[in-house]
Amino acid sequence: MKSLPLASLLTSILILLSGCSAGKETPAPSTIQITPPTDIRFVEGKLLNQITRLEKDMPRANSDGFVVPTDSQKQIFSTLVTDLRTGNLKSALSAASANEYELLWYTDQNDDNAVDYVLREADPSKNGWGLYVFRADTNSSVIIEAPHPIYDEGTPTLAADLFRALDARALLVAGAHRDANRDGSADVSGKPQSIFQAVHETELQQAIASTGSGIILQIHGFRASKHPAYPHVIISLEQGNNLNPIDLVKGKQLASDIEKALNNAGIKTGLCGGGEWLDLCGATNVQATLMTQGIFIHIELDESIRGNDKKFIEALISVLAN
Repeated sequence: MKSLPLASLLTSILILLSGCSAGKETPAPSTIQITPPTDIRFVEGKLLNQITRLEKDMPRANSDGFVVPTDSQKQIFSTLVTDLRTGNLKSALSAASANEYELLWYTDQNDDNAVDYVLREADPSKNGWGLYVFRADTNSSVIIEAPHPIYDEGTPTLAADLFRALDARALLVAGAHRDANRDGSADVSGKPQSIFQAVHETELQQAIASTGSGIILQIHGFRASKHPAYPHVIISLEQGNNLNPIDLVKGKQLASDIEKALNNAGIKTGLCGGGEWLDLCGATNVQATLMTQGIFIHIELDESIRGNDKKFIEALISVLAN
């Protein structure tokens, strides 16, 4: 009899062992299949390239290029996210295509080939509605947001780095400069009439439904030269008008833990609440003020942290990693 090659023999043994692991618990199935679904475009690449693509084509300041969505369009995207998270992929693909978006099955080469669903505007961008990345197989409650691309330079890239490092469930990046429209309507953290808000609300609901909690980390930037003597990082816990008291207690603890971890890492950090740095606390942020459940952490970073985010991300991993 011809002997099996060593690699084949080992593979056979492993298969036999895996079939005989009686009594061993197996993880609960995810709401989204990790096996490649049919009828979706497969893309393999680097997620940061999607950020570059987004910022290259998005509406610039004073261009009036951001199209304010209707309530009906917001509802379409809310339903799209729900369909995606509950496995109704055919409906999600149809809604994306009908609204000049692409829904991709994306393998991130810079994230150990992790698989994400990427929802992006078809090229070229016509509405400035944003880029949304959903981890295909996740038990995380963490959602990373970057509402001010270009204006808060480097925040989308840092947000993507954080999304990957924390193995977070979703990444939301706005699709236009905050001053794209002269009436202020393109600022998604200041105005609720956006696809960004619709996706934020729906993905938060999905996080709470599937994990029991939802944590938003929203990344902003400021210039140290305009804020002398400020810390490098300013953290604020923002509260919805009718926020669940339990989430409020948990949020205060989380904000405090993040502050301590950053300070311990040698990053000078301040926590809003004592009357300091009020101009950089996110008290009017609509994603926060409209929340009734979950935790919303507003994070302001000066350019030194945005230029080198390694220690910042390591500190957040120490607090938030699963």
